[in-house]
Amino acid sequence: MLGCHPLMAQKLTNTRTVVETRYDMLEYGDAYYRVQAAFRNWMTIDLGEGFTIKSHISSGERFQSRWSTATDFKKPAERRFMTISIRQLYLEYEFKNSRFQLGTIPPVKNIVSSTSLESSGWVDGVRFVQETKNGWEFEFVAGGLNELNQPNMFVRPKKLNFVELEVNKALNDTWGIDFKSEILDQSPYITTEVRYKPDSKAPQFTAEYLRNLDNASQSIHLAALYDFNQLFENRKNSGLKAFVMFSSIDEDIGLRGTLSDDFYALGSSLKIELEGPLKRDIHMSWFARQVFMEQSRTTAGIRLDLRTKIN
Repeated sequence: MLGCHPLMAQKLTNTRTVVETRYDMLEYGDAYYRVQAAFRNWMTIDLGEGFTIKSHISSGERFQSRWSTATDFKKPAERRFMTISIRQLYLEYEFKNSRFQLGTIPPVKNIVSSTSLESSGWVDGVRFVQETKNGWEFEFVAGGLNELNQPNMFVRPKKLNFVELEVNKALNDTWGIDFKSEILDQSPYITTEVRYKPDSKAPQFTAEYLRNLDNASQSIHLAALYDFNQLFENRKNSGLKAFVMFSSIDEDIGLRGTLSDDFYALGSSLKIELEGPLKRDIHMSWFARQVFMEQSRTTAGIRLDLRTKIN
């Protein structure tokens, strides 16, 4: 019987599409009152024997942002078109307790933190992750963060200017720690993160610290995340989540510090975010965010999340 090589027996295993729209208001300096939209898609193709090809297509014109402005009520004559780009496309190989990625890879491997690179971005390079039997996880990334206003992976130059080494561990059900060392454009940074969740029904508290070793500038974030589903047992839950964060960021934190959010604010700020379901059967939800600072900002919108798993 004739067969085919496992790498030739590829199939699409899952896909996810997220469509969002929001109202974004900033009342400071060059103020705006704008309606924005975002489109994102993720696909996974199984090649067999632990190999997969993964892609991420997204709107947006910058590393930090997936949003495209449809209209700005302060500038009603301006009209913009949504730009869709292949931001990530890479080969992934999983074996034993290890994972290897090659191509234009995600800037983060799992959970996005307040000091991590924005998840909508990219790294043109490689990632290797190794988990140990005692729960430690080691990660190494090397690649390029170039042309940060060019999300099209086929256009921007591929030049090595970013290296990352991360170590993390869930110490127990209550405590978790991360330590990260990075070099971006020859500037060294270190990041530490501590997570604390007293019990299953309590908020998760997080403290994060980013330091630019060139000039000793720093970024400090203290946050609390609460999932109201934890209040409900054996009955339909609320789906409501709340996130509160206080930040203090030095003005000369450098390029690495500014690549973590689409609205990166220097100085001190307080952010409050809420999200919850609108229509469960089609995975539609609402979200809102208020940032209190010198440049106070309000955003609110809806999200449609479509997921398909193919057997």
